[in-house]
Amino acid sequence: GVGHRRSTIIGEALARIYSATGYAVIRENYLGDWGTPFAKVIYAYREWAEKQGETEPTVQSLKDLYVRFNEEALDNKEMDDAAREIFAKLETGDPEFLKLWEKFRGLSIEHFKETYERFGINFDIYTGENYFVDNAEWMIEKAIEKGLAHKDSESDAVVVDEEPGVPSFLLRKSDGATLYAARELVALEFRMQKFHPQEILDVVGYEQEVHFKQA
Repeated sequence: GVGHRRSTIIGEALARIYSATGYAVIRENYLGDWGTPFAKVIYAYREWAEKQGETEPTVQSLKDLYVRFNEEALDNKEMDDAAREIFAKLETGDPEFLKLWEKFRGLSIEHFKETYERFGINFDIYTGENYFVDNAEWMIEKAIEKGLAHKDSESDAVVVDEEPGVPSFLLRKSDGATLYAARELVALEFRMQKFHPQEILDVVGYEQEVHFKQA
């Protein structure tokens, strides 16, 4: 989308400015590659593409499936419930859903790279929300231990209460699935550790995918 291009171009402009003024710069492409939207695509692909014999999706066909899902879900709320169930299973490592997710993610990255090349943009690291899923539960428990979050007595969701200037939000839903905020906290922890000055020379100049596991 145009909005994603805008943020990428701003990031590249800042990276070039910092590089030109003597800073060591790590260009990280942090992908929004997890969450219920992927589950919606999986649902649509299995219901409407696979059943028609379409086994080689394209980025365009996946986008069309996502649009169709959201249009039809307006009149069929059970579809949203089904997507949430798929995502919950995806987080627990369901092999069928993970295989489809990996396929869709790979197609997306190849498509993104074509656009990046047109803009003259390169990344040192490709990460994304999925890299921090395994540690999201650890972060949630850490937040609870420190009194920054609590389990809702009725739904078992994990809630961060409202603070001055910050509205209340969830770290984990009632079905056990984590939310963006939990994964973002783990990503912050990773950056504070991996992007320490002593680590920069190990990262800059190498296009890689980084996995972070909390000891």
